[in-house]
Amino acid sequence: MKKEKIKKPNGLVKVESNRLISVVLPFLVVFGMTLTVFLTGSKLIKSNKNKAIAESLIASTSISKDKIKESLEIVNGLYIDPMTLTKIIDSNTSEVLIIDTRSLKDFERGHIRNSKNMSKDEILKEYKSLRNRKVIVYGENSYDPTPKDIAVFLLGKRTDVRVLVVGWNEFRHFRNLWVPEGLWNKIDIDKYISEQE
Repeated sequence: MKKEKIKKPNGLVKVESNRLISVVLPFLVVFGMTLTVFLTGSKLIKSNKNKAIAESLIASTSISKDKIKESLEIVNGLYIDPMTLTKIIDSNTSEVLIIDTRSLKDFERGHIRNSKNMSKDEILKEYKSLRNRKVIVYGENSYDPTPKDIAVFLLGKRTDVRVLVVGWNEFRHFRNLWVPEGLWNKIDIDKYISEQE
């Protein structure tokens, strides 16, 4: 009997086509969607960001232009940069209350000078005492949601409140992120910090 050469089907193609359909294709779809969102976001950032956001909100909802403008002004006015905070600390004003929302243990190890440690629960209970003061809130880092949550709550209670755009971690350890390069050798950041020796 003559041996027939068995042609091997290109198993790689068959296996890979099944894998392509079940694994790779969904990945590519998600990747494509993510890339689209990213590129769309990049275009918004390059253009007038607030105007683009407002226009997209107006197009997708029945909210009035005035209400959207007011909301964007609140968001833009909600944050304060660290250089402004250093000027406030230098002025020794008693009108401004700086609140550290981290744990008492972390606060005792180190905090921004002139700040007071208050938990979210304390602020929720004592918000009436904060109404007549300007309040600046910060947390562990810029990704900490607690200061933003507190600020939104206090805004609802008609308190003048701002969120520090950096948290303790960036303020203390990553000064090059928020101090302008030309001032690196001119500003002594340590004078704005209280730490246990």
